Amino acid sequence: MGLDFEKAIDCYYGTYKKSVLAKDKITLFIYPSSFAGKAYKYGTNKMPYKTSSNDFEITMDFVTNISYDDIGGISGIIIEYRVDSIVTNRANYYLLIPEIDNHDYWLSLCKKTKEEYDNKKREKVRQEKEAEEQRNIEIVNREQEALDFFRNCYDFHIQEDTPTYELFKEKNQIAFIYIDQERGLNFLKIDGYNQEESNGVIPYEKIHYYERAGAIHYVADVHGDYSSYGGSVSGGNFSKRAAVLGGLLFGFMGMTAGALLSYKPAKIESTTTEFHIESDVQRIDERNVMLNFYSDTKKQYMDIELPQDIYNFLQTYYAEKKHNIVIEIERQSASLKEKSQIESGNMIEAPDSTKKMENKDDIQDFKKKTEKLAMMKDAGLLTEEEFSSEKAKLLSMI
Repeated sequence: MGLDFEKAIDCYYGTYKKSVLAKDKITLFIYPSSFAGKAYKYGTNKMPYKTSSNDFEITMDFVTNISYDDIGGISGIIIEYRVDSIVTNRANYYLLIPEIDNHDYWLSLCKKTKEEYDNKKREKVRQEKEAEEQRNIEIVNREQEALDFFRNCYDFHIQEDTPTYELFKEKNQIAFIYIDQERGLNFLKIDGYNQEESNGVIPYEKIHYYERAGAIHYVADVHGDYSSYGGSVSGGNFSKRAAVLGGLLFGFMGMTAGALLSYKPAKIESTTTEFHIESDVQRIDERNVMLNFYSDTKKQYMDIELPQDIYNFLQTYYAEKKHNIVIEIERQSASLKEKSQIESGNMIEAPDSTKKMENKDDIQDFKKKTEKLAMMKDAGLLTEEEFSSEKAKLLSMI
């Protein structure tokens, strides 16, 4: 055991004369957090471990008492200490520093050092407790500040009847889409902890259309191992990933054959090979909703990708913006514009050949117009009266 006297508060060196011919070396090093040296050790029954002195080092945490007394008729400073053990269940043991010179000084110094250590430890525990309490107060205050900021922002934008669609939500943090009173599509993010709010809006009139996009794919991972007998190749493995489009899986044997053909061992002599093959299929959902709108900043139409689950939300509040209906409305608008130009005499009359082709396709054209008219009525774009009026106009053309 190496003892550093420079770090010690004080050190004692001495001897104990056991008999006329026998002496034992006795030392005591007093450190701020431990005792060390060479003395006599006694067990719980105060029986000595050895007949000679032993090296020891005990941290202050395990010292339970310091006194000047005697053990087995030998007087000296006794350091009582605890040993944590499953067998002894925190039993006390004893160190005897016998017949130490000027024992009052060394006893006082040992007790003072132990007391100062305990006081520092209690102070450290107190400071740590205060720091923990302060951290808890700061956490509570931070949570309250985050909650207040979150509520103020949320209540500013959202009323009781405001349509909303959540994209992300955690404590005092949220990202969602909502529809304002002018039917604009708003993208709002609130972060109560960082005191941040961001809001973007696409005005209703700038929304062109929306439609489903993407598809579900499957990825098959064919993997396995083989064992070869009688040749130079003793083992190996292979792996092949294949994307299966349109939600359809290739046959298992086809996938296996592709995997085997992709594996080329460096050298194969005459062998018997056994293959163990497995195939795992992973479902990849890439469906989403594409929203097309006109950007005043870019001066062009733009697409943004939204989660697939928002489709029903848009269907509920923007049914008239759905892709197929928008295309039909644009066609109807172009048709009405063309008709208006014809009636106003601004268009040149079609040649006879064109008229003949139109007469030939009258039945097919009538059928298409009837289907489109029904679709617009089902979409809520025409009232019952408007539908009856338009239907009458079609019938009058027969």
